[in-house]
Amino acid sequence: MKRLRQDAEKSPAVHIAIAVLIAVGLASFPVKETMSLLSVEETAANRYLFTAAVKAVSAGAMLYLVFAYGFEGALSPKIRRFYLALPCFLVAANNFPVVALATGEAAVTAPAGTIALYLVQTFFVAAFEEIAFRGVVFPLCGIALKKKKHALFWAAALSSALFGAAHLVNLLGGADVLSVLLQVGYSFLLGGMCAVSLLITKSLFVPAALHFIFNAGGLLVEELGAGSIVNSPTIAVTAVLGAAVFALMLHSALKATAADGIALWGGGENGENAGGAPPEDRQSGDGGGV
Repeated sequence: MKRLRQDAEKSPAVHIAIAVLIAVGLASFPVKETMSLLSVEETAANRYLFTAAVKAVSAGAMLYLVFAYGFEGALSPKIRRFYLALPCFLVAANNFPVVALATGEAAVTAPAGTIALYLVQTFFVAAFEEIAFRGVVFPLCGIALKKKKHALFWAAALSSALFGAAHLVNLLGGADVLSVLLQVGYSFLLGGMCAVSLLITKSLFVPAALHFIFNAGGLLVEELGAGSIVNSPTIAVTAVLGAAVFALMLHSALKATAADGIALWGGGENGENAGGAPPEDRQSGDGGGV
């Protein structure tokens, strides 16, 4: 087993803290300031392109850690039980302001080229955050909590809480406190949904797609148009759909077993694994399956 994984088995809390700090540091790269320093004109298109490049490099750095820890099993293109993750995609798609756009309360006014660059940026932001928090932090949390009952559930909760808390760094940029706290809350819920979708499908490509769709819809009007996206039908659908999918994901997370952790991240030192029961308890499991 790789040396970094061995050390993580001995001091998981230290590795979690370091991984989160690396992710937050990369996420906090001063895009606007760097563009100004390089005398790049600050247009929306340039900002999207520059941000995409920065996030692509950041994703590559976190991807290196995925392989260094031996967590690359989650990078499998083979997606299992995708149908169980379909409700999550309904939640992500619901983040698009469909009602507001249909009724004329909001509109997308940016040219096609800018929209394309916005989607490219959104893709790399989602890829970076998923590789960092579901690809590295989540399994490290699994290692830290592997002896607890429902270890993968608690690992998903802890890594999602860290993902939400990471957004507090936006306060340093002068963001409004209330809006940042709201962002922390929905980021925690999004992180939990992405973590459970990873457990279900055994592929990081699924939560990355969910994250991309969610972000693309949520910032569409703010970044590319104008108008209000808040209305009664959207609030009602979001509440009902969110509650239903939350219950489904909670059930799936509680059913996750040691076998799910092994399928994703392999075994650790002395046969233990990220997010599973100790070896002596493993025989009593149901063989996995969310």
